[in-house]
Amino acid sequence: MSENSLRSFNTLPLFPTAVVGSLPRPLWVLDALQMYSKEYVANRRESQPDWEMNILNRQQANPISKADLNETLNRGIDYVLSMQKMAGVDIVSDGEWRRRSFTEVICAGLSGFEPDILNGFVSIVTSKIERKNMILEDEALFLLRNCNGLFKMALPTPFLLSHRHWSQKHSASVYPRREDFIDDLIPIIAQEAVDLIRLGVPYIQFDDPGLCLLVDKNYQSQFGDFYEELDVATSSLNGVISLIREKCDQPEFRLGLHLCRAHRKRGIGGVGDYSSILDEVLQIDVDQYLLEFSVAEAGKYDVLEGINLGGKTIGLGIIDVRTEEVRDPEIIFRNCERIFEFIEPTQLWLNPDCGFAPGSTNPIPLTECYRKLKCLSEVALMMREEYSP
Repeated sequence: MSENSLRSFNTLPLFPTAVVGSLPRPLWVLDALQMYSKEYVANRRESQPDWEMNILNRQQANPISKADLNETLNRGIDYVLSMQKMAGVDIVSDGEWRRRSFTEVICAGLSGFEPDILNGFVSIVTSKIERKNMILEDEALFLLRNCNGLFKMALPTPFLLSHRHWSQKHSASVYPRREDFIDDLIPIIAQEAVDLIRLGVPYIQFDDPGLCLLVDKNYQSQFGDFYEELDVATSSLNGVISLIREKCDQPEFRLGLHLCRAHRKRGIGGVGDYSSILDEVLQIDVDQYLLEFSVAEAGKYDVLEGINLGGKTIGLGIIDVRTEEVRDPEIIFRNCERIFEFIEPTQLWLNPDCGFAPGSTNPIPLTECYRKLKCLSEVALMMREEYSP
């Protein structure tokens, strides 16, 4: 079978399984990243014993080279790709193991950001941004060389980047409004996606937990007017996607949008169903909507009643990444069967609710992640047995 056919979406079975993106990084991977650079790296434990920090400080006094870091990460990512294959996942990722954090990797790849000036670890835009080179080229090339099947890469949306990396105090002199910053982000994020697709990346996923936080009254004070914010979020992402579709003539690629509630420390980030944002979200021109549904805080499937997906699909979040419990696949299968009251079997993919390493200071063990991905694949097998023609 040719490499191109292995990366064809036509080879996927009914109810394809996919990871959302991030996977737990072992402490030795985090140590390697911080031995190369002293900058903050997401997913470290909130507190470490003095002796462990003393070792890390001593290691940082003699930084490793970029070549040594890449060798360590390459071996680690080979390992995590094998883990996903053993778990039976159809569409894998590199776990985002090379990234300092999900959004900081973009800031580091652009000019215009001052690192670590907010809360000691968040970069803030302080001058006009510019992209001189591809940001995620190393990630893509490694996956293209070392992953035999379909894989995905994730990008933050302009809306998410603007909320995390613009501040009135530090940014207003160059970008008076957050929307001005977003206007410059749109073509940059679009071109990064275009370059990835032209390299051969089959699936680009956009992540925006901010959209789900809009529905939670506890978070709404962090945003402006609900309807204005929703419009900015959806129109800016459509701006990105329009540029991608205009520039890409590759025969087969997929674009997805993942929504979750910003999980941290095994807790829920926001509460509220999709009803107040779903109509607008479905106007975003992606091929797939990845929706969190395994937690009660996300609401019920009824919110999907009457939707018209056309040729698009739903990536149904059926695995709870927060709890340590690995649930019985039979129970998950029976609980999610009701989705077929609202969509067709051919419109359904299966995935966890979220990535397994969302900026948390309480990392999830990799073995737990593996067991949950095995559970995901088992649910898919049960569904195929029940619903295959």
